[in-house]
Amino acid sequence: MKKTIKIENDLAIPLKSTNVEWSLYLYKKRYKQKNLNSYEMYKINNIKLNPIYSDIHFYITKNYLNKLEINNYSAEMPKNQIGFIDLTNKNNILQHSLKLLNDGIDNYTLFASKDLCLHGYILECKLDGQTYMKIISTSNPIKIYKYKYSIIFNNNFRELENPILTLNHTCDCILFQKYSLFFTGRAESIFDLEKHYKALASKCLTTIKNNKILENFESFSNYASGWPKATKFENFDDKRIIDFSNLDKDKKEEFLKSFSISLNQERSYYF
Repeated sequence: MKKTIKIENDLAIPLKSTNVEWSLYLYKKRYKQKNLNSYEMYKINNIKLNPIYSDIHFYITKNYLNKLEINNYSAEMPKNQIGFIDLTNKNNILQHSLKLLNDGIDNYTLFASKDLCLHGYILECKLDGQTYMKIISTSNPIKIYKYKYSIIFNNNFRELENPILTLNHTCDCILFQKYSLFFTGRAESIFDLEKHYKALASKCLTTIKNNKILENFESFSNYASGWPKATKFENFDDKRIIDFSNLDKDKKEEFLKSFSISLNQERSYYF
C-alpha cells in the first residue's frame, strides 16, 4: 500500500506535466438481470478541465490525504478512512467492473441533450497519450433548475431554461493504473460492489445448501448474505466444502472443533 506522500506526488504530476490531455465522460449504468452489464459513456468536448482538476487536487489533498487514515479497502471499514485497492492484484475486487468501465470509454458517444438521466461523470487524464488516472464522481452533472435566473446586462435577469453542466471540486474515487482510492462510501456504488458480493454470496450459499452441512440453513443464509457480511465469500472455495462434506462424522467433528464450531445431539453442524 502506498504512503500518503507517494500518493500526493502522483496527484501532483498532472499539474506539472506539459503534455496533459483531459477528457470528460458522463456515464449511465445499464443492468441485465439485476447485475451491472455495461457503462454507457457520453463524451463532452471543449470544456477546460485543467482548472477543475487544480481545485479537486487542492480539496483532496487538504480534506482527505492530510486528515484521514489510508487502509486497504474493506466493505466494513469505517467511513472516515480512505480505502486503498491494489489493482496489480489480478483478483482485485474491481477487475470486472473496471473492464466494463474501460469498454464504455472505448465505445463512447458524444453527449446529446436527451441523455439527462445519468449516474455520474469521469475526468480522464492522459500523459503523453497514455491514460494516467480517472477521477470519478457519483453526482449527476446535468442539473435542471426551476425558478433560477442569470444576470445578463444592467441588472436584467433571464430565466435558466436549459440544463446546466455542473462539475464538483471533489470526487468519490480516483483510479490510477496500479491502485485506486475510495474517498467516500458512494465509491462502492460506482462499481456496484454490494450487488457483486451479494450475487457471489448467493452462489456460494447454494453450494453449502446442496452439500447439506448446516442445520437451520435458512437462518445462516439470511445472516451471511447481508451486506457487508456477504464480502466474506470473496475467498470461498467450492472444493473445500465438497471435500468437507465427504468426510466421516468423526473427522468433521475434529475439524470443526479447531474453529470452535459445535455439534448438536443429532451431530448436525451449527454455528
